[in-house]
Amino acid sequence: MLFKQLLSFVFLVLVLSGCEELSSPTDTTNNVYGSWEMVREPQNEELYNSIYFTDETNGWAVGDSGIVIYTSDGGNRWIYQHSGTESSLKNIQFIDQNNGWIVGSDNTILKTENGGNDWSVKKLPSDLSKTFLSLFFINERKGWIVDNYGGIFCTSDSGNSWILQESNTHWAITSVQFLTENQGWAIATNKLALKTDNGGTNWHYVKIPSISDAIAIVCNDIFFINEDKGWISGAYAGSTMQESVPLYHTKDAGLTWETQTNLPSWWVNSIFFIDNNSGWIVGAGKILSTQNSGNSWIIQHEDENEIFEDVSFVNSIHGWVLGYRGSIYKYVLNKK
Repeated sequence: MLFKQLLSFVFLVLVLSGCEELSSPTDTTNNVYGSWEMVREPQNEELYNSIYFTDETNGWAVGDSGIVIYTSDGGNRWIYQHSGTESSLKNIQFIDQNNGWIVGSDNTILKTENGGNDWSVKKLPSDLSKTFLSLFFINERKGWIVDNYGGIFCTSDSGNSWILQESNTHWAITSVQFLTENQGWAIATNKLALKTDNGGTNWHYVKIPSISDAIAIVCNDIFFINEDKGWISGAYAGSTMQESVPLYHTKDAGLTWETQTNLPSWWVNSIFFIDNNSGWIVGAGKILSTQNSGNSWIIQHEDENEIFEDVSFVNSIHGWVLGYRGSIYKYVLNKK
C-alpha cells in the first residue's frame, strides 16, 4: 500500500501525458463476466486508500485527513463517520458488522465496537512517527499490523497491548494476511516475502525473483486463498515506463515463488480472490479479472483518469472497487 498517495499524482500525469495504451496478453473485451457501475462520484478534495465490506449491504472506506465513510445499502449512499483523527488512514478491516479496525500514519490505530458510530483512537508508543500500512485480524482479539519501517506488531487482547515481532527487514511492509492464528504471510516493498507458521514468533523470508535486477519492482499486495496458493504484485519503481507488471504466484505456501504471468497494467494496488479460480486485481486505470486462478486476465473496466486503490468482494457477485479520489464502483453480474 506504500506510495499510493505520494506517487499517484506522478503516475496519473504520466498517463495523461500520452502514454500508449497497454495491451492485454488475453481477451481485453470488457464485461465478459460482469461489469462495473459507478455508485459514488469522485470527491476532488479527498484522497482514499482502502475499502471493506462485511456483507452485501454494509461497507466502509477510509482515506487521508481521517476520512471514514459508511454505507448500509450496498454502496448506493454513503455517510461520513467521525474518526477522531486527522491522520491519513491506510487500511481498514471488520471482523463483523460491529467490530472493526483502521490503521494509518502518525502511529494511528482506530477501533470500533459499534459499526463505526464511535472510533477510539489508539496511538502505539514509538520514538518514530510510523505509518501503519496494513492490518489483519483473525478474530476479535488477535491481529497484526505492519509499518513503513519493517515493523510487525501483534495483539492478543483486542489492541490493548502490542508485541513487536522480528521481521528480519527494515523495508516497508505493505500487506499482511493470516489464514489461521499461526499461519500468515506479509510482503515488503523490496520483493521480500515473509512467512510464519507460529503466529509471528518467527518470520522467515524468501526473495521473490524479478524480471531483471536492473528493474526495480515495489510489491504492494499479497493474497492467499488457502494455505498453499497465493499471489503478489505491485509496480515498477524505475523511471522507465513498462507495459506490464509481473504477477508472482506460489503453490507451496510461500516457500517458492514464480512469475505466473505479466499483467496488462503497470501499477497494481490490490489483489482479491473469492475462490481458487475467481479473482480481481486493481491499479492504475484498470480493473482486471481472472476465472482460471490467475493464469490469464481480462480487462473488465478501464479509465485512464482513475487510479483504483482497493477491491472488496463478499461473494462471487457482490464486489466494490475504490478510486483514489473516493469514487466507488459496484460489480454488476451480466444478465444472459
